[in-house]
Amino acid sequence: MSASTATHRTAATDRAGVGTVAILDRLRRAYREIPALSLTVPQACLLWGVDPDTCQKAFDSLVAERFLVVTPRGTYVRLPAEV
Repeated sequence: MSASTATHRTAATDRAGVGTVAILDRLRRAYREIPALSLTVPQACLLWGVDPDTCQKAFDSLVAERFLVVTPRGTYVRLPAEV
């Protein structure tokens, strides 16, 4: 593998990582501002111009941290805040 190929792959990986962080922030902000928000992965991809893999990873992360849950209809909604 050439140095330019290695550099290109590292740059692509860095952009993908930043993309995931950015979409996580956008999703958290949107769900905090609109508590009744209910989105599918394709809807979120269209809304924020994000590729499906990045969007799915972001939703999976938010489900894992118990910020969102996925409904039987495949939409992601915010869990109620614990009191």
